[in-house]
Amino acid sequence: ERGLEQSASEQELVEHTAPNTRIVSHWNLAEYLTPAVREYFLIVVGMFLYKPQAKAQQLRARLSEEDDGENLDPNVSFDGASGPSKMRAQLQGEDDVQKRLVQYTKDLVSTHLTRRCLENVADINRHNTGPESFPTLAGSHRELENPALEFAKAVTHVLELDKHCADEVVVLRRLLLAELGMREFGKNATWEDPSMSYVLRDTICTFCNACVDLDICRDASLCTGPWEDRWRCKNCSHRYDTAAIELRLVEDCNRRVTRYQLQDRRCAKTKKVESNVLSERSPSGGEYVLDEPPEDFELVMRTLLRAARFHDFKWLQEVVKNILLIEEEGEDGGAGEGGGNHAHGERIASADEEDEDDEDEDEVEDDYEYEHEAADGAGGRGGAARHSMMDA
Repeated sequence: ERGLEQSASEQELVEHTAPNTRIVSHWNLAEYLTPAVREYFLIVVGMFLYKPQAKAQQLRARLSEEDDGENLDPNVSFDGASGPSKMRAQLQGEDDVQKRLVQYTKDLVSTHLTRRCLENVADINRHNTGPESFPTLAGSHRELENPALEFAKAVTHVLELDKHCADEVVVLRRLLLAELGMREFGKNATWEDPSMSYVLRDTICTFCNACVDLDICRDASLCTGPWEDRWRCKNCSHRYDTAAIELRLVEDCNRRVTRYQLQDRRCAKTKKVESNVLSERSPSGGEYVLDEPPEDFELVMRTLLRAARFHDFKWLQEVVKNILLIEEEGEDGGAGEGGGNHAHGERIASADEEDEDDEDEDEVEDDYEYEHEAADGAGGRGGAARHSMMDA
């Protein structure tokens, strides 16, 4: 049933598309949606992009026909003043096209796209597949659970990029969240980028010497498609030297560690570098802070670790694990932020320590009882000896 509905939606989009127009959508945030939800997202966004463009072409073609009709009118004089007048008429016509186009876009969002998004949310809820259907990619850092909610947040986030229809998108977002039973200003209703980013600057192809910047967490040529088609140069289609790239990532990781360990502490008030390494506060009374907080450094390291696991960089995994003091593979979740798993590891460690403390207390109690019994036995033997001497 879902496949038939998707096919009908795709057919509708194709019918509304001009023969010489091809809609190409490359959205990184769509890669983090479930496959079925991704189709709905691309169709809605495709309609939002194409229909106003088709309407603009239609209005401009009509304006051009009107101008041609005026030029063919024999009653129109072509004196020197007709040039500026014609220019003003064209500018006025273009302004009219823009105004009508803005109103058309607002009506499109408030009517057609709102109705379609509500239908899509209802359909996704009927076929809810759960959090296990979300893909795990190199930049994944959030635990996604509700496909319909992620669809609503992704669609409204893209539509609100057009500032002209901001009010209509706010109404659409409110209706979608109400359909899902979510609060409009709740924490889960706020859109957050599902992908982290780590850019490897100035990567050179060894075959054609093309120099590009590669985002190992977001670049579609590195993170999507068959494995044999990844890590290929966009210029010549030859594969990059992944061993050399992994070496660069390891060196970059080591440089970040060195920079973090050697960074200065600064006064939070005056921004001056610490002069006395043993003081907790600056002479002005402000606290000392780091240029790179530990949370930011850990976030970068965990981003590198997820990317290393996704791209199968064993050496980089080992280096980052040693930095983060991760001993087991399961202590750092592939899609989680890392903090929850880290806290889970601390809870496990504290539970083990409590068990060890209980065992130590039991051993101490056993030793105490043994020594007490030994002392009682020795005291009893000593008393018997004294009685024997007195009897003698």
